[in-house]
Amino acid sequence: MAVAAKLLLQKAVQAGHPSAILLLPEDKLDLYAHQMQQLQIDVLGFRVEGEKIIFPDLGRIRHETMQQ
Repeated sequence: MAVAAKLLLQKAVQAGHPSAILLLPEDKLDLYAHQMQQLQIDVLGFRVEGEKIIFPDLGRIRHETMQQ
């Protein structure tokens, strides 16, 4: 919790701040995505398929970051 709070504070006050990204299971995205976006926190979903963890939106975050 302390590290998350520190990241949010740094994001709010520093130029060139790190991106804040929250990883959630895909079935929980609708519960939290809107609130997190209001705080300027990107939300990525993931799902587990067998022994793999799949991040279907990972390319979207990379693409947005590279354009800035």
